[in-house]
Amino acid sequence: MKKNILLFIAKGLDINRFEYGGLFKLLDKKYNLTIIIPDAVGARKVSDEIINTLSGYNVEMIPIEKDRINKWEMVHDLTCFKYSDEVSSYKVREEMLRRGAIGDHGFNLIPTNYHKSIRRHGFYLGSRIHLRNLLLNFKIEQSRKKYISKIDDILKREEYDDFIGRIENEIGINSKMDKIIEDHNPICVIYPTASYDVFFHDLLFLTSKKSVPLFQLQGSWDCLSSKYKMLHFPSLIGVWGKQGRDHGINIQKIESEKIKVIGAPHYEPLFKWHDKIKNDSSKNRKNKIYKCLFGGSLRPFDETFLLKSIENAINDKILPSMEIIYRPHPYRMPRIDEENFNDFNWANIKLDPFVKDFYKRNQNESNTLINSKFHDIDHLYSLYKSVDIIITPMSTLLLESLICGIPVIPIAFGDEKNIWGADKVGEMTHFRELKSIENILWCRSKDELINKILLAIKKTEDINYKNYLRDLSEKFVVRDDSFLNNLTKVLDNFILE
Repeated sequence: MKKNILLFIAKGLDINRFEYGGLFKLLDKKYNLTIIIPDAVGARKVSDEIINTLSGYNVEMIPIEKDRINKWEMVHDLTCFKYSDEVSSYKVREEMLRRGAIGDHGFNLIPTNYHKSIRRHGFYLGSRIHLRNLLLNFKIEQSRKKYISKIDDILKREEYDDFIGRIENEIGINSKMDKIIEDHNPICVIYPTASYDVFFHDLLFLTSKKSVPLFQLQGSWDCLSSKYKMLHFPSLIGVWGKQGRDHGINIQKIESEKIKVIGAPHYEPLFKWHDKIKNDSSKNRKNKIYKCLFGGSLRPFDETFLLKSIENAINDKILPSMEIIYRPHPYRMPRIDEENFNDFNWANIKLDPFVKDFYKRNQNESNTLINSKFHDIDHLYSLYKSVDIIITPMSTLLLESLICGIPVIPIAFGDEKNIWGADKVGEMTHFRELKSIENILWCRSKDELINKILLAIKKTEDINYKNYLRDLSEKFVVRDDSFLNNLTKVLDNFILE
């Protein structure tokens, strides 16, 4: 008789990645699997198109209580302030909240531009919209300053651990989550997570208090170094590679024997594809059209400006013939004074057709796209296979480029308009460990960009360099066996214990 397992998963991207990697099929075959997702609205809602990918599985939903989540998010902000001197990612988060940068802290100002508003809506309506936004921004700023004062006051008047104990008593165990676990009586709970979702603190708190075995799975590159800090620990955690293990031990303070390196399911096709890489044997490089993927950033950064400079360099014959595919980040945050890509007639650059509709929607709805089915992973990987070089303003695409062995240019400078841009992202812990490696083609100022592209084009001919990049990636994502094989071994042992 099959035993019961519960799988809690809160975000559309996590569902997409782990479903793609075969996790749900594996568990459903061996156990009575029930998948638990949040019943939420707005940015926290898992879209119907994502939920449809779970058809055929037993799925239940937990209503999300906004007040609980707000209190847990305050704990996160307070933790960043408390540990900012120890963890560079937390230091960046504290600085960005204090400076009022557009970010994921709930106090985002509305990017305003009077002239753009007039052009888009006409003088009368445009003026009213601009004035309304200014008033809203004033209120947001006042709320942000009041919130920071509250956090500073808490850290001054009581010990961090005392505050955590007090807030946990105030919040209490999530009764709805508790009932689902009691009703199913699972042999264990499995929790794939990017560590910044509506289940995180509630699930760790509950399973710890009630001694329910919890097997957590790393869901994103930076989830152990810049997202929620664990207040309670899972029974076991599976991580992508050595870096995740180190972050689990040194930042999250997890006992080393509770951390198992098992890989990342959605990256396995990239490792298999890399094994087929050969030298570029094009005989007539003079007439070759080099293909480049420009992958955008989550954080605010003026990407249109950089694309225009690349376009001009190609037109002026400074760069060889190139075809640039622009793929904006699926969850890109609002940014200040970035011109709309679609307002220009590009000769050498085209928008990835798969994201065309998302880019339009993103101009007004960025916070509602986080749980949409943006990622067609097969399409994304087909892009990687089709290009010679990659440019990205500090996103996970850097890691994926290394896995593929594709010469990559990480943009590591700011645009002088957006506070939390590529320069600040580069200071976060998971990126800092790469920034000291000079063999990566870091672009540290806009004046370097064209020369870096020329250098990257030369590197396309060097199979040793491509293999070097691939070898670098193995610190971050292990490739000794398949994710599912590694997971099965660990899970079987975990359940037997």
